[in-house]
Amino acid sequence: EAVERLKNFMSKTSGWQRLFQFLPKNVKDKLENRSALASHFVASLELVKEGNITLKQDSVNDDIFLSLKS
Repeated sequence: EAVERLKNFMSKTSGWQRLFQFLPKNVKDKLENRSALASHFVASLELVKEGNITLKQDSVNDDIFLSLKS
């Protein structure tokens, strides 16, 4: 589900986008938020593996950014 969500949102954006902006807005609690983040991060890695997107993170504690691979 997260892979399809990322594909859908990435097709509507351009440039670098923060991974956090793709998380569902209806998350109820901290545990569910962590689960959503983990799912979307794994989904982003799958899309990198497929050659669809590129990831970047400037340093360990910085945000993770995604961009469509051109």
